Amino acid sequence: RLIALNDEIWGLMSAPGFEGTVRLGVPADIIRPFLPPILKSFKDAWPKVQLELKCDSSMALREALAAGDIDITLTTESDTPGSAERLLTENLVWIGCRGGKVWYEDPLPVGNANPSCTFRAAMLRGLEQAGRDWRIVGPFGHDVMLAKVEADLAVTALLRSTVPAHLEILGPDSGLPELMPFHLNMYLRTSQSNEIAQELANHIRDQITRRYDKHERIAS
Repeated sequence: RLIALNDEIWGLMSAPGFEGTVRLGVPADIIRPFLPPILKSFKDAWPKVQLELKCDSSMALREALAAGDIDITLTTESDTPGSAERLLTENLVWIGCRGGKVWYEDPLPVGNANPSCTFRAAMLRGLEQAGRDWRIVGPFGHDVMLAKVEADLAVTALLRSTVPAHLEILGPDSGLPELMPFHLNMYLRTSQSNEIAQELANHIRDQITRRYDKHERIAS
């Protein structure tokens, strides 16, 4: 009877008329670099399933997942808890305006006004360990932050693969400290998880695998 019920459920899911909703959380800094191919492949496979997006910091997204407000979330974190699946590890790098010089200012203008952002904590910890004075440049918002960087009004940090082509990755000659690697983690709800969320997780995993060579990925 259980096997028959399982076959019935998957039969309904694979039918063209299957409808439902899955809620995905994603940090703002990785939406554009990572999400388009994931969303496209999922929509092609499940054209009548509605996918709702929630954009926030990694900390806030984990809280939303625990509260049942979303079904699955991606996070950028300095570690991978046991409840998460590690999809990718990348270096966090400083970025600035091409041909700019704001990184020579003292105190250093740092573009990240979100106190719960894990990248902000890593940047400030690195600067403090290096004995470098800093000041936060606002207001809060990913696009605003990048605009400030492009205008040579601040520096910030992103995962290497997510740096926009028109901005410059700042090397050791900038005088900025090296930053720690970060992990792209994936979490699913541990209670009331549904099959369509599992299917979305499969699409996320598959697209990350397609985008990066094996030596760039770290298995969970």
